[in-house]
Amino acid sequence: MKRKLVIMGITLVLLLTLVSNVSAALPGGGWWVFYQVQNVGTVDGTLAMQAYRTGDATTYSGSFTIGAGKALAFHPGLAPTYPDGDRIGFTPELPSGFAGAVVLSADVPIVAVAQVGNNQSGSVGVSDGTATAFYQGIGGEFADTTINFPTVKHNFSGQTTTFYVQAAGADANVTITYNMNDGSVHTQNATISATHMFVFDPANATPPVASTNCGAAATSPCLGAATVHSTSGPIAGVVVEHPHTGSPAAFVLSTRGFTPRDADTTIFAPTIKNDFNGATTGWSVQNTGSVTTTVYVTFTVTNKQSGVPVSIGDQFFDSEVVGPGQAVVFSVYRNNLGGMPAGVYASGVASADQPLVGSVNESKAQPNTPGGYAKAVYSCFAQSLATDEVALPMVKEMFSGNTTGVAVVNAGNGPTRFIATYTDANGVARRFQTVRDDVQPGEAVSFFQVFQNPGGQFEILSGMSAFSELQGTKNSVVITSSNGQPIVALAQESDRDQKRMDIKNYEGFNQ
Repeated sequence: MKRKLVIMGITLVLLLTLVSNVSAALPGGGWWVFYQVQNVGTVDGTLAMQAYRTGDATTYSGSFTIGAGKALAFHPGLAPTYPDGDRIGFTPELPSGFAGAVVLSADVPIVAVAQVGNNQSGSVGVSDGTATAFYQGIGGEFADTTINFPTVKHNFSGQTTTFYVQAAGADANVTITYNMNDGSVHTQNATISATHMFVFDPANATPPVASTNCGAAATSPCLGAATVHSTSGPIAGVVVEHPHTGSPAAFVLSTRGFTPRDADTTIFAPTIKNDFNGATTGWSVQNTGSVTTTVYVTFTVTNKQSGVPVSIGDQFFDSEVVGPGQAVVFSVYRNNLGGMPAGVYASGVASADQPLVGSVNESKAQPNTPGGYAKAVYSCFAQSLATDEVALPMVKEMFSGNTTGVAVVNAGNGPTRFIATYTDANGVARRFQTVRDDVQPGEAVSFFQVFQNPGGQFEILSGMSAFSELQGTKNSVVITSSNGQPIVALAQESDRDQKRMDIKNYEGFNQ
């Protein structure tokens, strides 16, 4: 049986005006999408790609062998190097200005991560672009007739969200409903042809979502949550957050939308930060149930800066009342992190008697970056979807100046140890594990700059004689628990060469 994934968004240089004369351009231009596909099976397979341009019937395709445990990448600004390298392409090539969706399918299990940005890379991007973000390729099992987005912004603090929705099977008759924090409700309708994409913008709702006089977050007409519903075929969706205006856009954030399968009465947020090395998060939790509920949160310390009077494993608690369809933000700025002090990095668990979804928005002061901040976002994890194995298609260890930190959370009810396999672009597999075999429920371990083995927290199992061999590698990664405890993981890539690039997150794939 083939495994299908969806890659949506701006695939090459320009985002065009889309169907129905809806202007969906992200500000500033220069936008493009890269993606990397990982074979998480045990045998070689065949990967097929189809790209569907919005507004016409043109189809672009490609078919390639993908080795067990290995990854292939599409980069619109660089020529394909396959079969001798790992870059692949379409026939015919995607034209400049292409906007649409891509469907990936294979006869082996696959996962994929996509990167959207305006930074210059090969022939795409703009010279002074620094915006970049990751989002998950969406597996066919996560297509549904309902998608939830915990965060909607329309010029709230200068930031706006745009929603990319694809008809994942048959034609889809779709309505997006914006529930804003002032109690106002706004809708927009569209009919989306099978496999194609449509872009929803709060400015095009009826009535348009407010973009001025935004006021305080709790009652703002410019901040809220959204639900997308199809009355016919299944849909999948991605949200892109960006400056309301700007050329080039200083930042971009992206993550996939939630289906009912993603909702649970317990959800996990692997990274919650309060001014940890300059980074602070806001955790938006949406009640997708039918009645008002109380959301209880627990924060377990993963790391701290020197001098902060807490210990690894310490916990902080808080709660908020949330109405049906509405969302609340847990943030130091709302004083609802249970007193967790500045200089702390924690994992978060939220629970309620109604189904929840959540997303975390991170901001870090970066004075040399346009706008002064680097930003990222990720989607939280339902306890019911946690497994004992997580795949991460792209993890860098000081590769081209970038490093990926992977936060792995024990989502079970007993202690465990984490075991990792890093497979580089040459097919070399390196296995290691945490020294600790007592990582507690709700606790996270940070796999950051593993090539330095910080704190001596890892030990080698096979494939290398020293952790330093990981330096300079780009890997596809699988992490498991040692005793069957369910786990979840988040990957966060950062620029260590101070090129002013955004930080970027993506969610690990539970297998």
